[in-house]
Amino acid sequence: MNNDKQEACGEIVVSGWHLKKEVTIAQVVTIICVSISLVVWAVSIEGRVDQIESHFTAEDLRIEQKNDIIVRAMNSRFDRYQADVKDALRDIKGGIDRVEDKLDKKADK
Repeated sequence: MNNDKQEACGEIVVSGWHLKKEVTIAQVVTIICVSISLVVWAVSIEGRVDQIESHFTAEDLRIEQKNDIIVRAMNSRFDRYQADVKDALRDIKGGIDRVEDKLDKKADK
């Protein structure tokens, strides 16, 4: 046979390396343990993602409520300011009317 490649009893030997056609129980157990660990890890990641998602949903709701409170407060302030401006304009118009009346009385004399 060739020195580079030999076959004997289910083994393939290639230049110092050899591969057996058998799988040990330790390898099977290791693969099962790694697979279970991977599934457990994926489930824990999914749980954390769900938890973070619910936290962000709650945070969005709180922010929306705070924004509503701020908008209502600003609208209330604006309404008061608008009422104050209307009162001031009414007072100014009343003052102008009184000045015009006085000017008309002076002009009539």
